[in-house]
Amino acid sequence: MKCIIGLGNPGKQYRLTRHNIGFQVIDYLADKHRITLKSGAGEYLYGEHRSGRYALMKPLTSMNNSGNALMQLQQHKKVKPKQMLVIYDDLDLPLGRMRFRPNGSPGTHRGMQSVVTKLGTQSVPRLRLGIGSEEKIGPSEDFVLDSFAKDEKSLAEEVVTTAADGVMTYIYDGIQTAMNSFNKLDLARN
Repeated sequence: MKCIIGLGNPGKQYRLTRHNIGFQVIDYLADKHRITLKSGAGEYLYGEHRSGRYALMKPLTSMNNSGNALMQLQQHKKVKPKQMLVIYDDLDLPLGRMRFRPNGSPGTHRGMQSVVTKLGTQSVPRLRLGIGSEEKIGPSEDFVLDSFAKDEKSLAEEVVTTAADGVMTYIYDGIQTAMNSFNKLDLARN
């Protein structure tokens, strides 16, 4: 079984922030596929699809401690890192772009750094969703905790739905097909 994990910060105040776009994809998939997310045996929400092919998960830790929840998931559900797909925001990619990768460095993303550290491997499939803007003002810590600008909201919604399609491609056809189909997209130019 594959486990699709969205990173974000719990709490209503963060729900629609740039940093929580990973949570937004999980919420969209849960709603679309009628998956109920319930408290797990650790600090996370978890729900399995009726097909048994995949599950959805949202850590309830802060973003920077996401690895704790994934380590708990690994222990309780016996999910290996290579069976996971971690979805998170990427400030270095512009809004409208996304990147599937089978493994690699966590870069500067503290949530993904926590995941790699706690799981003890960089071999964790991931989907990075661009949240960057040419009009970024101020420290990046403040920018990622802001909501999308009014003129970005429809594009951000399209990113969430397209990312969800990419996740389904990953589940049924694998990471390589997902990379070939979605890494070249630029939704801002369509």
